[in-house]
Amino acid sequence: MRPCDRRLWTAAIFLSCASSAPAQLVTDIAPGARLQLYWRGEPTSLTGTYVRASGDTIWVQYEGSSDTIAVATAGLGELRIYRGQRRAIGRGAWRGLLRGAAFGGALGLTLATFGDRESTDYFGGILGTTAFMAGFFAVPGAIIGAIAGISYEVWEPVPLRKPAVK
Repeated sequence: MRPCDRRLWTAAIFLSCASSAPAQLVTDIAPGARLQLYWRGEPTSLTGTYVRASGDTIWVQYEGSSDTIAVATAGLGELRIYRGQRRAIGRGAWRGLLRGAAFGGALGLTLATFGDRESTDYFGGILGTTAFMAGFFAVPGAIIGAIAGISYEVWEPVPLRKPAVK
C-alpha cells in the first residue's frame, strides 16, 4: 500500500470514529441546571431550576422561590439551558465602531448632499464631510459597543423529546 493510500485510510477511519456530542435531551439534564421555558404561542418565558423529569413532564423550581411546578413538554415551544456568561468587549467595540461609522457616513453624505454649500466646503466637499462624520460617530459607537459587550448570558436550546407517532 502506498503512503498516500495509507494516510487516506487513516483519515477515513479517524473521521468515521469521531462523532460530535449528541444534542442534550430533557431527560439528560442534571438537576440544578438553570432553564428557560417558552410555551407555544406565548411570548413570555419562565426561568427556573431543573428538578427532575419523567415521561413527558418536567419539574421546575421558580427562580427566587421554593415553589415547584410540573410542566408538560407537549405544551412547550422551546426549552433552553443556561451555559454561563461570555465576554465580548472587543467584538462589541468593533461592531459599535462599524455601526457608528456607517451611521455617521450616511448622515454626512445626507448633510453634504442636501445641506448648505458652506459647511460642505469647510470639510473638503462631499467626501470630506462623509469621512468626518463617519469618524466622528465611530468613536462613541465603539465605546457604546464595548459597554454593551461586557458580558452576556448564553442559553442553549434543548431538543424536546417528541412522542412517537404510531
